[in-house]
Amino acid sequence: MRQEPIGLIQKTNIPRLQHYGLALERTAQGVIWHDLQDFTANSQQLHQIFSRMAQDGHLAGWRDEPFALAQHLHAPPHALIERAALPYLGICGYGIHLNGLTLRNGKIHMWLGKRAANKSTHPNQLDQIAAGGLPYGISVFDNLLKESQEEAGIPATLAQQAKAVSIVSYLHQTDIGIRADITFNYDLWLPEAFTPQNQDGEVAEFLCLPIEEIIEILHKPERIKFNAALVIIDSLVRLGYLSAKHPDYQYICSNLNPRDNLLNAWIATFN
Repeated sequence: MRQEPIGLIQKTNIPRLQHYGLALERTAQGVIWHDLQDFTANSQQLHQIFSRMAQDGHLAGWRDEPFALAQHLHAPPHALIERAALPYLGICGYGIHLNGLTLRNGKIHMWLGKRAANKSTHPNQLDQIAAGGLPYGISVFDNLLKESQEEAGIPATLAQQAKAVSIVSYLHQTDIGIRADITFNYDLWLPEAFTPQNQDGEVAEFLCLPIEEIIEILHKPERIKFNAALVIIDSLVRLGYLSAKHPDYQYICSNLNPRDNLLNAWIATFN
């Protein structure tokens, strides 16, 4: 039997997942899920388990967004899992982030969106002009076009000019487990006259700020969504605002992708 590393299960989650019917076995090497050996059956089982957990108050923010449970982005998925449940299994969640850049009076500005107060995660915090998770069945770039239209009213003809520039990854402890995510980052230079308009009710307002002011915001983590901050820091390197002259330059750059250092340490596997 092939064992394929797939996620990071927090030890304290194992009893609860077993209680709800997930066949987990603890071994010296880690945790093995004795799955049902079928994509559809696995997906149905996970949906039933996490639906019951949500009903019992152990899972908040249900979004009805299926994410692939796979070893990497282009690997065949073993199952689909509700986005809100990803941290329970420490599965990698992919997303896109768009830096909306423009020039005003010869200075680089960046558009930020303030998340709506009713968002299930990080309400009222600042985010990129457009960002979102990558549900199953849509490509990275098509998802960028979709989120750009829904969140900022950026027409496809303009959004298609976005350039893929980097990825950022992170490991983040949550109340229910571990987020081990990767974001695909894009830059889009917008006309000075362009003003974003939210279409889906998820953004309360947009701010167009000079980079120097955004750097100040980064020192106030309560104001900005943590992964949006990482994407902005990555852009500061590319735009020349953060260079090797900074005493923490090496530390900062090496920690924009800490997940890469742990790819051989996944402890949850398939059997």
